Amino acid sequence: MSVIAALRNARESRVTLVVVVTAALFLDEFLLTVVVPILPVIFLDECLRYNNPTVGYIPLGNVTGAGPLMAYGEERATDNETNALDDHVYTECERTVNTQLGVFLGSQFAVRVVISFFGNYMCEKFGYHLPMLVGCSLLIITTVVYAIAESYAVYMVGRMIHGLAAIPNDVGGLGLLAYRFRDNDERRGFVLGIALSGFAFGTMVSPPFGGVVFFYLGRAAPFIFIAGFLVLLALAEIAIYDHGTATQEKADVMATAKLLLDPLILVTIVVTVTASLGFGLLESSLPIWMLGTMDAEEWQLGVVFLPMSLTVIVGNVVLGYFAYKIGRWLCVAIALIVDGISVAMIPFAGSFLVLSVPMATFGLFFGLIDSTACSIFNVLVEKRHRAAYGGAATLSIVSFSIGFVIGPSLSAFLVNIIGFPWMLRGLGIVAVLLSPLCLFLRNTDRAPSSETNEDERMLILQSHKPETVACRQT
Repeated sequence: MSVIAALRNARESRVTLVVVVTAALFLDEFLLTVVVPILPVIFLDECLRYNNPTVGYIPLGNVTGAGPLMAYGEERATDNETNALDDHVYTECERTVNTQLGVFLGSQFAVRVVISFFGNYMCEKFGYHLPMLVGCSLLIITTVVYAIAESYAVYMVGRMIHGLAAIPNDVGGLGLLAYRFRDNDERRGFVLGIALSGFAFGTMVSPPFGGVVFFYLGRAAPFIFIAGFLVLLALAEIAIYDHGTATQEKADVMATAKLLLDPLILVTIVVTVTASLGFGLLESSLPIWMLGTMDAEEWQLGVVFLPMSLTVIVGNVVLGYFAYKIGRWLCVAIALIVDGISVAMIPFAGSFLVLSVPMATFGLFFGLIDSTACSIFNVLVEKRHRAAYGGAATLSIVSFSIGFVIGPSLSAFLVNIIGFPWMLRGLGIVAVLLSPLCLFLRNTDRAPSSETNEDERMLILQSHKPETVACRQT
């Protein structure tokens, strides 16, 4: 078999598409969360050294990365020097770092929300493959910026470039899968769950990876590794790139905004935002809370997200598959209640081991909400909006991103006003109170073609052609 024939078979293979899209989502999330255990240490180090220039503090993971470095007060500082850092200075630095992290983590998702309204337009205009490749290229640029960053402003620039990269990367990938599996709603829900598990897997392995590599090799090393994997992903996307897609002449820039007028879509967005809000709050405030209450080690700041990320994968793939059979609306309602209870229980954890229990429970049912809501979006656009799969993928990304915009932005304010425990308890109460909204989604469990025979299904699909150039593919 010739190379051209092999590439043609790979491009037409659904399995190859699932692997490439899952890898794209995985590396996007990997880069997103690798900074979680790194930046609190860097920002806190800078603040402490600025306020206590005489204290012998060596920052973890310096640029040279010459082996494991000392944390504050280890062997290098005398008792008098350690006493120079009083509780007041540390508390003020903790507040400052909470604010910095909230703004930093939320900025990427703020850019996502703004750019997301053009996600469906990009898919209609250029197809699905080109946006994915552009997104991957921007992710590579982001890793370079992070690797050379030495100030908060440069880190912010890298974070915002990442926001620009995420929309074409994620919307193109999810839209491509939704289109290629449009003939079977059950299988499509399962495949989307597998692809979305790439997000969860990235969240699971990235913080531990970032913490360990940062500690031993320096702050630039994690991003150099990620850049190498992204180059391999770009080559894979080029290999399966479909050059046969044509440009659609009448792409609607406001297509995504029009979808927001659908009340059922709004309900699904509210549910997803509420669930993702827990992630946003925890990502920005949990490491600092652990440092202040548990005397946690640096490596624990990343590993604490491991149980949650692992169960998100199970929720995405396993529970998401059974949601089709049980009833998607019912599964989302139950998951929202359980997530609310779980997040409210986190402040009661007095040790690292106990903390892993509510974190794992939260991740399991968040994964169920994530994959099920994505399937609901696709069913809604098939039944009510001419199968705009790019728009469905955009809505899924937007609703997820809004929670991360609100979460880090609110966490800095709420932690300083009402404290970390009541912030999470309040979110839990809101989640439980919003769960009855899922009753409005009772009629979204089946796509319009799921109860018809194959001939009727193809007729329906032909009358609901996706508003994207992908429908021109052979």
